[in-house]
Amino acid sequence: MNKGVRGVLSSFGVIAIVSLVYLALRREIGFVIIGLLSFLLLYLAVRMAGYTREDLGLAGYFNWKLHLVLPVAVMLMNILWVLPLGVGIKTLHPLIYVALLIKYLIFVALYEELVFRGLMQRGFELWKGERVAVILTAIIFGLSHITARFTFEPTFANFWRIYNPLLSGFVFSVYRWKFRRIEGLILAHGLGDAIDRMMTVKKVEWLLGTATGHVYMVLAYTVTQLASIFIYLKLAGSLKGYGGQPNKNRNLEASRL
Repeated sequence: MNKGVRGVLSSFGVIAIVSLVYLALRREIGFVIIGLLSFLLLYLAVRMAGYTREDLGLAGYFNWKLHLVLPVAVMLMNILWVLPLGVGIKTLHPLIYVALLIKYLIFVALYEELVFRGLMQRGFELWKGERVAVILTAIIFGLSHITARFTFEPTFANFWRIYNPLLSGFVFSVYRWKFRRIEGLILAHGLGDAIDRMMTVKKVEWLLGTATGHVYMVLAYTVTQLASIFIYLKLAGSLKGYGGQPNKNRNLEASRL
């Protein structure tokens, strides 16, 4: 069987098992046990697919500005649309902040980036090509969030639960396509989710409870996500895509960033 096909099928297997366990047992065993099970399944899937660390986006050329700072900066840019609504931070015990960071950096971001941008997207690249891999991975990433409090009622909340990760999935997948490594995606993804849970919004009732708020939310979020994709494509184009396989000229360009 083709290595790419093995990678895609392995990722689907991990997602299916973890989703079923999450739906059936999340209250009984908690997210820590589910997270540990997820990483065990992911390890077995990577071995079965025959992936290397570079296939997963964890090896190869590395530049800290491109592979750490850039995705985090873009993530922070993506929350600018919320600022006019009046934002603050919830008052919590310091240990709760630490717990939220651990939860979203390790048990959410690390797992999802390894499964989707590491295992799945690389599999689709080897099987169907890079552009198809971006599209399919982003769509599947969005649909995978149906398990998170989704119902089939025609509500804005249900629409947002798919639309939000769908667009962010495209942003993450474009970054993975152009810059190859996923460490920065893990960091940006985890910090973004943690900040979202810690943040308060003064005009939240207007944002979530009115048609005007819904329109603002969709348009503002869409614009920031499209801007993120544009930044990644433009930067990768100006650097001639050196974020992937390095050579002497690419290393020289990187040292000048």
